[in-house]
Amino acid sequence: MVLSAINGVGLSLVIPNAQSITADYYDELDRGKAFGALYMTSALGGAFGSLYATNQGRCHTTCCSQFMQVAMPNAVSCNCLRWLHNHALVPAEHSHSRLH
Repeated sequence: MVLSAINGVGLSLVIPNAQSITADYYDELDRGKAFGALYMTSALGGAFGSLYATNQGRCHTTCCSQFMQVAMPNAVSCNCLRWLHNHALVPAEHSHSRLH
């Protein structure tokens, strides 16, 4: 119960900050795509994260193996999102002016 409360407090701090950074970072023409990507990744992360966690919960493996089972999909998804941001969401004329 306490961990759920801590998680709720953390989400109440992270979500408005992510929205504020997204609104500040993108101009008015690209802001809709940026917010769409933000909410899409949030929804897909919740859905696939829950599915992955319930499937991995039945496995009895070593601690290092469990870390790799979580770290590798995380690394792959972060790199896919970075590629998506750099190639699909950022227009070509602005790609070098933004932080990567």
